[in-house]
Amino acid sequence: MAELIPVVAGVLLGFGARRLPVSLSRIVIVTVSLSIGVLFSLIAGELSRSWVFPAVDSVQVFTSCLITRFLVRQTQCARTRWLGLHRYA
Repeated sequence: MAELIPVVAGVLLGFGARRLPVSLSRIVIVTVSLSIGVLFSLIAGELSRSWVFPAVDSVQVFTSCLITRFLVRQTQCARTRWLGLHRYA
């Protein structure tokens, strides 16, 4: 259950960062992913055991954020194509 929290945070970050310009969103995604990964490791008490845990949590946040952004973009493109095809039908 504890590994689900960084994934959900990454999904929320992916939805939130889609409104930002591309250059700014890249910086925000990397910075916030690292921050959230370290924060969740600190809360879970994993930070005192090894430096690997914050890295793993940060990668989970980052990966789920990128997957979310990709899926949202693909859904929007498919929806736009569908509306374009059916507009004059």
